[in-house]
Amino acid sequence: MTPEFGILKSKFVDVIHSNESTEVKVLAGELSTRKYYRISVTKPHGSEQETLQRQTPSYVLQAAEAFDDPQHHPFLIAQQIFASFGIRVPKIFGVSGQEGWILVEDCGDFFLQFAQTHSLYREALTMLYLLQRNKGQKDDRLTDELKVAPHWSWSFDFEKFNAEMLHTEKFFAAGLLKDDIRIASLTRYNSEFLSQRPRVLCHRDFHSRNLLVRDGHLFALDFQDARMGPVSYDLVSLLWDPYAHLKNDFIQQLLAEWKAQTDERFLDGIDEEIERMKIQRLLKAIGSYSSFYLDRGNPSCFVYVEAALLGAIQGLEWLGENSLIQNDEKKLLKWLKKQLVLIADKCS
Repeated sequence: MTPEFGILKSKFVDVIHSNESTEVKVLAGELSTRKYYRISVTKPHGSEQETLQRQTPSYVLQAAEAFDDPQHHPFLIAQQIFASFGIRVPKIFGVSGQEGWILVEDCGDFFLQFAQTHSLYREALTMLYLLQRNKGQKDDRLTDELKVAPHWSWSFDFEKFNAEMLHTEKFFAAGLLKDDIRIASLTRYNSEFLSQRPRVLCHRDFHSRNLLVRDGHLFALDFQDARMGPVSYDLVSLLWDPYAHLKNDFIQQLLAEWKAQTDERFLDGIDEEIERMKIQRLLKAIGSYSSFYLDRGNPSCFVYVEAALLGAIQGLEWLGENSLIQNDEKKLLKWLKKQLVLIADKCS
């Protein structure tokens, strides 16, 4: 239901004044349970010339479930943490917990997906460097309140990685393909390996549709689920993003730059970690695409399953070439190759 002007005005009195009018436009948010609206505010005017010269300010309204305490809301807390680290995120202009509303800065609607330039991807890597520098609850850039935020205790442990694979097993294998393969069992070693790697604060969904381009700079979105995890999680999400489908030469150039700037404590064993994270992250993405289709009747992401499958296969093949692949992973590789052929036929 589109928010009414009267309610908007009463909830955000510091932003929308009684003598102003608004235009509310629904924004595409088909991959989220949250709804988004662009709120354009028209200020009172005098002459017609003044009206033409005046810019109409706009905001984005995020609508979700009602909440009681803004001080403990994951999105609001993560926004403060990321801003404290120097990462561009939308400013907060107002909050109405009773309605489940958060009014934020309008950063436009031009995604990094459609602007694959070296300079913008370098800026995205800079965001990851800023996250690498964090020291968790001891970080002196944070207020005392942010030092005890729940995001520091949330983590990509074995249970979380395994849950992601169970999700893919449910929606992709069993749900979409009607196959009883046990993906979580075949990836158990992979999940255990990744859960033991050094951790930093991860955005958790750092891909080209969560990075908006405005005035030549990137703004990060959808960071409410930030948690501690391997340094490769966000990196793989960015460089092996099925939405963007970057060329390998471009990926390798960016990867070399990332390694040159990354703290040495993360680089021991990083090649295996990256390949194993490709398997984890891309299989997880396939599960998400499948759930969007089965649960919400949204087929828009189905076209990205093929790219995600190919990336996961490449990760497993790298393990095989380097004598690091496990027997269960060999079974998974064989199965994924079979599915790739079937999916490619459906998408052609």
